[in-house]
Parts: sequence; C-alpha cells; structure tokens
Amino acid sequence: NDQGVLQYDSVYVNVNVNVEGASLDPSTGIFTAGWAGTYQVVTNMQMVSNGLQQHTVWMEVNGVRVEESKMHSNFDNNDYGIGTDNGSRDIILKLKIGDEIRLTHETDGDGTLNNVNFCVSSVMLE
Repeated sequence: NDQGVLQYDSVYVNVNVNVEGASLDPSTGIFTAGWAGTYQVVTNMQMVSNGLQQHTVWMEVNGVRVEESKMHSNFDNNDYGIGTDNGSRDIILKLKIGDEIRLTHETDGDGTLNNVNFCVSSVMLE
C-alpha cells in the first residue's frame, strides 16, 4: 500500500511454460518478460481515501510511465468520512526480452489500496 512500486503478499497463479527468464517477483512487484512479444496487462484495486486525499496508480515499463494506464481517485473536502473507489485497467503492451513491468502508486494521505490484482499474460510471443 505504500507509495512507490507496489509489492504483493501472494501470487495466485504463476504459470511459466518453458520461458526462461520470465518471472513475477511479489517481493519487488516486478514482472520480467522472458520472451519478446505482445502481452496483456490487467490490474484492479480498491482505493480508500481519507478527506482531501488523492491516489494515482499507473504501470511502468522499464521505469517509464505508461500514461494510458493511469488510474486516479480524488476525495475532496466537500465529502464526509472515508471515500472508496475502484480502479481497473486492461492494456496491451509490446515487450522485449528482459523488459520489466510494475505498478507505481502516489498518494497524499494515509488511505490504503486494497485487494490489488496484477496479471500479465502473453498474447503472442515472437
């Protein structure tokens, strides 16, 4: 939930069929492509905000933001209590061997991200 690269408590499924170098490391939050090709990246989460808080989450490839993947939630001072929002993105990316994908989070409050899912699937490998 902290700011920066999101890390994960667990991996539901990690199927890697003979693609050396492909991995998702939950402790770093980084997926590494083991083969060049087209990948589908899907993420979703619950964003909980306390008064005047914003959350911004986006995908990065090799440390560079993928602007089309940006999710933003804003809870302003006219709202009362705690705000909850759901964010989701489904994007197709062209990757090279060794490219790294991760989710990055920025916030200006102490509200949390909950139930974060991050799924990377190969669509067509070269």
